Amino acid sequence: MHTFSAKEKDSETGLSYFGARYYSSDLSIWLSVDPQASKYPSLSPYTYCANNPVKLVDPEGEEIVGTDGKAVSYSYDDKGNVVWSNNASDDTKRIGNAMLRSETGKEQLDKAIASNTKISFNIVDRGEKPSLMGNAQYVTAPSYDGIKEPKSATIYIYEQSIKDYLSSGMFGKDAALNIGTFWASQDKETGLDNYMGAVAGHEIEHVVSQENRILTAAYKKNQTFSNYEARELMPNIIKTKILWETYLKF
Repeated sequence: MHTFSAKEKDSETGLSYFGARYYSSDLSIWLSVDPQASKYPSLSPYTYCANNPVKLVDPEGEEIVGTDGKAVSYSYDDKGNVVWSNNASDDTKRIGNAMLRSETGKEQLDKAIASNTKISFNIVDRGEKPSLMGNAQYVTAPSYDGIKEPKSATIYIYEQSIKDYLSSGMFGKDAALNIGTFWASQDKETGLDNYMGAVAGHEIEHVVSQENRILTAAYKKNQTFSNYEARELMPNIIKTKILWETYLKF
């Protein structure tokens, strides 16, 4: 059932789901703070559309955008610099710029932009998971069953977790990925962003690839190590390729 702002109503909670948070139309408030609240310090993190819902919309419950609702886009100026559309968030530009340093990263970014799933990036300064498993996660709408293309997805990149991981020197058993991660760990200027771009390319594959969504559904049904490795294989290959292409300039 779709009600407030044409959003799907969660039958279990009776709340309107926006992708990043829930809204109570009875109370006229969000039930959690805006993930982008730091960008709008003059506003309460529980307001809707800067208290101006006539002119503004908030399609994902995450950040204020124009009523055009258009997808983010990028182009290049005559000097080869990346130029982003006005509706691109700072996090999207930071992740996107890193991904555009490799051909595979560009392919993954273009997949995300062209996808029917509305994908957004959110860089979170969180460090309680300083491991390979805790670098990122993607969150989709409740109706997502693991196979059907989700309507929306937010990819959370844990910046502090990645910093801790790159400084740890313990990069896992995959030799090729290990080498790419080592290069990023030694690059004090752009290594952090480059690794975040590779992580984003990994997570995008989980969201946009139907084959990977089927593998994810199989893993959720039967959480064996083999099923886990099957669903992570291609995303990890993509992550590795992005890092190698970034540093070896294939």
